[in-house]
Amino acid sequence: MLRDYVYTWMNVQIRVVAQLACAAMLAWMSATPATEPFAIAPVIYDRSWPGIGYTAGVTGNPVADLPGRLQRGEVTLSWKAPRGYLDSLLEVLQISPASQVLVFSRTSLQAPYISPATPRAIYFNDHTYVAWVQGSQHMEVLTIDSRRGPIFFTIHNVPGKPLALERESLRCMACHDSAALQPGGIPRVLLLSSPVEAQANPPSRTRPVEVTHAMAIEDRWGGWFVTGSLGAQLHVGNLPLAGIPDPAVRNIHNRSNLAGLQGYIDATPYITDKSDVVALLVLEHQVYVQNLITRVRYEAAAQEGTTQAQRWSALPARQQAALQPSLDQLVMALTFRDERRLLGSVRGGAGFEAHFTARGPADAEGRSLRDFDLRRRIFRHPLSYLLYSAQFDDLPPALRDYIYGSIVGSFGAPSGDAALDAERGAALQILAATKPAFAAWQRLQPQ
Repeated sequence: MLRDYVYTWMNVQIRVVAQLACAAMLAWMSATPATEPFAIAPVIYDRSWPGIGYTAGVTGNPVADLPGRLQRGEVTLSWKAPRGYLDSLLEVLQISPASQVLVFSRTSLQAPYISPATPRAIYFNDHTYVAWVQGSQHMEVLTIDSRRGPIFFTIHNVPGKPLALERESLRCMACHDSAALQPGGIPRVLLLSSPVEAQANPPSRTRPVEVTHAMAIEDRWGGWFVTGSLGAQLHVGNLPLAGIPDPAVRNIHNRSNLAGLQGYIDATPYITDKSDVVALLVLEHQVYVQNLITRVRYEAAAQEGTTQAQRWSALPARQQAALQPSLDQLVMALTFRDERRLLGSVRGGAGFEAHFTARGPADAEGRSLRDFDLRRRIFRHPLSYLLYSAQFDDLPPALRDYIYGSIVGSFGAPSGDAALDAERGAALQILAATKPAFAAWQRLQPQ
């Protein structure tokens, strides 16, 4: 017991030191030029995960070939004040402006430019994230490479100069690394809630926590603006905004239901005055699953022979035992078994729902894994649309075999809730009708 206590205490101290070091490094690096003088992160990743090839030329994502497309004249980007290249970049990357969410916590390389009056705007689709901040000469781009997970870039956002896309390592990995740039770390998309505890002192925040769809709503969105309707549900976003403190939320000045932000901040420089709550809910689920897929992919690369096996049963018991915990956590996230229940109707108001749902695919009855519920949970069908992603498809076949089998097995067992069982059955029907690889897997299973 004493040994366990010591280990726990040491882990806490290591995490605290890592967070402090990350904050200090952010403050230093945000003032440095974009070109990195050294590349610690790639060295660490190449040594820890030789089977991944993190430093190799990346081609499995839609951002890496952007310079070539521009050079060949296949696409063009135009600079227009006040956002520079942002609007045309979103169009080229097929990212809807309705996905805009605004964060004012200073958790970025752009920290000197971020404040409650000038929040950082983030836009995203299924695999790419673009961040823009007023006054900065750079935009941040994160994209999910099908093999390597999160890849980071900066784009110069200066008029009269050619667009320059630079791949980042140390400057982003200082925080976007699960082990704070220690051996064995894995790159991740970082989504934090940093609650403000006092309106009079906005920089005073509790310890940031990573947000997933399993977190209680009342603990989400610290340091973020949130627009739309959540009914009676409270959260720790939209601070610091003027108003009467709400005693139900630790005397925080809470505004849970805002149609828009004009009147609270000058939203004129932004594409819209929204920071859409439905986009935030989707973002939290998406980042959660993508990070779990990345972890599974890296752990599999460390197990010799795992990437060649076609079936889970072909892997040695030792490898199965090493991989199964992370795979089970991924299955839980893909099936929303750990999702925190919504308490009433949620509405966005920015048009994000319509754009997201229209991306499909849908079965012959018009059903899609992108259909929203937004009353009890985010989606109507309890199976993630990220099963269609290139990142999932690039997992080793044996791992996909295990994931498919776990999903079908858990959905086939009666839950005691007839409505849930029907929804699970519908989800499997939709997946079989819209994902040929899953339908082919089903046909190979013994009846």
